[in-house]
Amino acid sequence: MSSYDELVAKRILNVLGMNSTSINLSDEQKSRLAIGHLLGRELPLLNLSNPMGPGGGLYSSGSDMLKFISANIGLIKSKLDNAMQESHLIRHSTGQLIPNNIRVPGSNTILEFYVGLGWFITTNLGKEIIWHNGATGGGYNAFVAFNPTTDRGIVVLCSTDRSDVDISTLGLNQKGRISSLIWNLLSQ
Repeated sequence: MSSYDELVAKRILNVLGMNSTSINLSDEQKSRLAIGHLLGRELPLLNLSNPMGPGGGLYSSGSDMLKFISANIGLIKSKLDNAMQESHLIRHSTGQLIPNNIRVPGSNTILEFYVGLGWFITTNLGKEIIWHNGATGGGYNAFVAFNPTTDRGIVVLCSTDRSDVDISTLGLNQKGRISSLIWNLLSQ
């Protein structure tokens, strides 16, 4: 492979049919891209240098992210199944707890917070929610999560910087309707 972008495309994106995900966007992909924002102002499209690309340089669509979540849940079968399942295993404890205001329906216990390979795992050792969040300097942030037991997942994409709307904080750490909707969806 001559670049990280080509490696990711060949080994992951093409395998999963994720045709709208890339580091280096085509003109057609750029024409469909939501404009990133910071403090209510539009930001120019960033062209991350090669060393920065793997650290938050992927642009994707909601449709492609749903394919990614579906493959991680096991609803889409591919040659990546074993690697994806391995990535969900708990590798490290953060020693942190998710705040008490997050409640999984039917559970009154505190949820512990662990790390897999590229994923965070929130569990009370009875119910697991596997999730990841991210942001780029181009005015975007996202939250993806799924429950491997219920085969439910969610993708939330924001075309604004985390300082304006941090979707993972809204989804995980605050009392409110968004958090309740996400956790109820994933836990049922």
